Amino acid sequence: MIEQGLTTRLTADSGLSGLIAGRVYALIAPQKVAPPFVVFTKISEVATGGYCAQDPMVQSVFQFDCYATTYLLATQVAAALRAALIDFRGPMGDAHVGSIRQEGEAQLLDPEPGLFRVSTTMFIWHSNLTE
Repeated sequence: MIEQGLTTRLTADSGLSGLIAGRVYALIAPQKVAPPFVVFTKISEVATGGYCAQDPMVQSVFQFDCYATTYLLATQVAAALRAALIDFRGPMGDAHVGSIRQEGEAQLLDPEPGLFRVSTTMFIWHSNLTE
């Protein structure tokens, strides 16, 4: 499962963890969690194949939202996230990652919780090592 591998990689990365203290969450952050933190969501997954079989590699699109109380800190967390993931290849949990590349990024303000957010979209080509 690529999601568990992502959580493990991001919480173990010293550059990112130094900023967010391991606060990485799938889909939603717990209520009242202290910023800064990262939330990731799988937007889609596309499998390819030919006439005879499905390709074991799939392309997943993930959105990573980096939240912080200041604009500068949110951009620093996003930069550390990109450094931890972009161009990574190899095992990530029980998945094998062929490539990770950034698709886009947006800087936003979430007025209700009063947090700055940098939203980064990445394409991750991966397969399961167990397949």
